Amino acid sequence: MNRKQKEEKINVLQSKLKESSFGILTDFTGLNVENMNSLREGLRDTNTEFNVVKNTLIKLAAKDTKFVNLETFFSGPVAIAFSNDDPINTSKVIFKFSKNNSKLKIKGGILNGKILTPQDIQTLADSPGRQAMLSRLVGILKGVQSNLVLVLNGVPRKFLLTLEAIKRQKEHK
Repeated sequence: MNRKQKEEKINVLQSKLKESSFGILTDFTGLNVENMNSLREGLRDTNTEFNVVKNTLIKLAAKDTKFVNLETFFSGPVAIAFSNDDPINTSKVIFKFSKNNSKLKIKGGILNGKILTPQDIQTLADSPGRQAMLSRLVGILKGVQSNLVLVLNGVPRKFLLTLEAIKRQKEHK
């Protein structure tokens, strides 16, 4: 790869990193092409890009991005998964793949500028997905509305029951 190609690759990678809010760095030593393609296919469903990169190129591309904080992880074989989509789904795919294929090692990651350890990524992977969280939120909001309606209906109902009781009391006298 000549200098111009390297500069072009760095610029493309840097623009993708700037657009991304989330990334995971992995060590892929020992994975064959079939394994890598399988992982890429799984990540494609989460709108995540997965690239094997040279350390010198990723160091240069990470400058002026949130990913510069991951510089300590830019050693040895490095593949980076990055996305601007749901970090939970990406974490789930990579973590599940690493459990089934011990050759993929999660080095660390970044989420909105915060460095993530492999344990943080596991926590993300164990979290319920975006859809599940939204469903829970809708259920909570629906419950609040239902309770509010019941409370608001209770006041006039009690008032009417009180009037009815007074009416019966006056009829018996």
